[in-house]
Amino acid sequence: MKHRLLLNPVKWLRGARKRHAADLYDASAYNPHTLHSNPFARALDATRMDISGKRFPLGNMIQTIVEKRGGKYEIVPVLEKPVLGVNPASYVLNRASYIAFAQKRVFLPIPSKRRQRDKKSLGQTRVVDDFIGVYRRLLEEAIRPLLDNVEGGDGPGMTVLPGNGPTKWENDTPHVYSPLVDKEVHLPYEENQQLCQLLLKHAQFCDCAPQPHGEALSQHGTL
Repeated sequence: MKHRLLLNPVKWLRGARKRHAADLYDASAYNPHTLHSNPFARALDATRMDISGKRFPLGNMIQTIVEKRGGKYEIVPVLEKPVLGVNPASYVLNRASYIAFAQKRVFLPIPSKRRQRDKKSLGQTRVVDDFIGVYRRLLEEAIRPLLDNVEGGDGPGMTVLPGNGPTKWENDTPHVYSPLVDKEVHLPYEENQQLCQLLLKHAQFCDCAPQPHGEALSQHGTL
């Protein structure tokens, strides 16, 4: 029972009484193995603070780092921080419409550690051009190869449908819409963990994203 949802459920359920439900454990209502591969549960593993100062589930955040390019510093979105070097990160809510709104005001998600350690570079730091487009392309470039190699399995999973729309649940199975597929695809969680997480991130990010001039994802085609 190492999953954080089980170790500290009151962190997520404010006001709920903390008690041991032995009957639920005995009936296998909580399966720690499937929780580890379930992308919805994994999204709640931890929280991070957004530029607004509020905390959100880590799975609903975009990670950003600062890269030095041509003598200047750019804030860029990443799917994972580089392993080599020191790369403190900041976090932004994973929603294109939210970022577009923030950009009309002040949108400068500089990692707090960088603010403290390298104040001289702050004046030279800016957000990469087309932050929304850059992140969307990162997601799609990671998703497409995985869609070409979907693994089968008998365990729980999610169904991906072509198009756009909110995620729906039918018979305990989430139905996620994505413009990156052209036919219905079932993805068992255990065998397709990374793909499931990325598709959920993509669906959340693009939910309210404007697609000007039909640019959308059609320029890359669909699978």
